[in-house]
Amino acid sequence: MYSVLGKICGCCAGNVYDFEDFSTAVASSNSGNMDVITMRNEDFRNLKSDVSQAKLKAPNRPKLADIAQVKFVRGKHTLFYKSSFSEESFTEFSFLKKSHKCTNPGPLRTSPRGVTSEKKKLIIAKLCPLMPENRRTFWKDLPENAAAEDLIDND
Repeated sequence: MYSVLGKICGCCAGNVYDFEDFSTAVASSNSGNMDVITMRNEDFRNLKSDVSQAKLKAPNRPKLADIAQVKFVRGKHTLFYKSSFSEESFTEFSFLKKSHKCTNPGPLRTSPRGVTSEKKKLIIAKLCPLMPENRRTFWKDLPENAAAEDLIDND
């Protein structure tokens, strides 16, 4: 990880403007012994979220900032986590709906998830002025989808 961060700081005068810059920095880390596989949209499944909103609002739920280590166990549909590396055992947290069935992984994606046009305009307005003109293509070509859910939760 530190090798990648060092390459990112050295890449493009310390600026990583787009996914291509990030891939280049990762590939050149670890003395160039890093294979970068750029996944395409078709490599992902179009999964339906079965996360229970009630369980996520529970007062005892773990927050990302408080998690030091996470473990997933085949056959279990729960999250195992530690708040510090020194903890002896993992705490189990159930975050899926009771109706969740893990039998069908869902179809492969046929199109990018995208972002709403409002979100894209906001990204372009705030981010693009900070980078050279020739590095803005990635952001200007972001796919748009009016039904895209915003993945940033500001709670």
